[in-house]
Order: sequence, then structure tokens, then C-alpha cells
Amino acid sequence: MEHSRLSKEELDRVFEEILDEYEKRIFNMIYRIVGDYDEAADLTQETFVRVYKGLKSFRGEAHIYTWIYQIALNLCRTKMAQEKRRLKVVSLNQRIETEDSELEIEVPDESVAPHTILEEMNLQEAVQRAVEALPLPYKEVVVLHDLQGFSYKEIADMMGTNEQTVRVKLHRARKMLRKLLEPYINK
Repeated sequence: MEHSRLSKEELDRVFEEILDEYEKRIFNMIYRIVGDYDEAADLTQETFVRVYKGLKSFRGEAHIYTWIYQIALNLCRTKMAQEKRRLKVVSLNQRIETEDSELEIEVPDESVAPHTILEEMNLQEAVQRAVEALPLPYKEVVVLHDLQGFSYKEIADMMGTNEQTVRVKLHRARKMLRKLLEPYINK
């Protein structure tokens, strides 16, 4: 859709619709990549500031969500590169807490034995820590494909690459995850 001819009011309305549709999904994706709630909120806000500023020039050559995710991914990459340069050490043992329902732990069935519940909680935390420990390009494909449910084609469009590269990165990421989670798998 060509947005260059829209009035300010029409552009604001379109932006509100985009914000309603994609804000939570963008936040979830960013949060899973950066692992910090406040940072994810800041990057989400910056993403939508850029979307608003660029909306008038968006030509519709790609799907709108692909364009938005691409903006968000680029901001994540920039932030992660800055963090790496600052040599900021982030503990992988942090427990992730969020208000977002997708990351909340469900109330367990009380008929299940307590040790089983504890093992499941430990495994969920181990998986989250393992995903956080992946190098950024691999973390991105795992988050986008396995956690957000995007297709290889959609991810390739977002990342500015081809489907084969996405498949290879996802395969390698899963191999790394298997290695990181080996102690839990071979119990």
C-alpha cells in the first residue's frame, strides 16, 4: 500500500493499526533476543518510532510485518554489537521475569508430583538460558522460527538473506542447543 499520499490523520490511523497488530509480537521477539525487559521495551519503542517516520515512504514491496521485523532485528544487532564492545557481562543464570503471558510459567496441575514440576521448571529455564547463550545470528533464527513461528522465506526476507542460509543457521543453532542442553537430555 502506497502511504505517501495519505494525510497526517490517515497516516496516524494506519500507524495505530500497525501498532495494535504488531507491538506485542515485536516486543516478544526483541525480548527473546536481548534478554532484558527494559532494553526490549526501549528497542520496541525505537522500532515503532522508525516505523512511523518511514511509513510515508514505505512502498509495499515487502509485507509490512517483514519490514517492521527487519527494523527491529537491525536495532537488536546494533544494540548487541554495542554491548559486546562495552564488554558488558550478562549472567546467564538470571531468572527471566516478564508481564508478558507468553513467557509466564503456567500454574501446574496439582496432581503432578512436585519433583516432576521442579524438573520441568528447571528444563524451561535451561532452554531459555541456552537460547540466550547462542550467538546473535543463531539466536535470531531460533526466536523467529521456533518461537515466533515464521517461515524460512519470511525470515530470509527479514534478515536480507536467502532461505538456504536460514535453514543452515537454524540447523546449526539447534545443534548448539542440543550440546548446551545435553546434561538435561541424557538424564
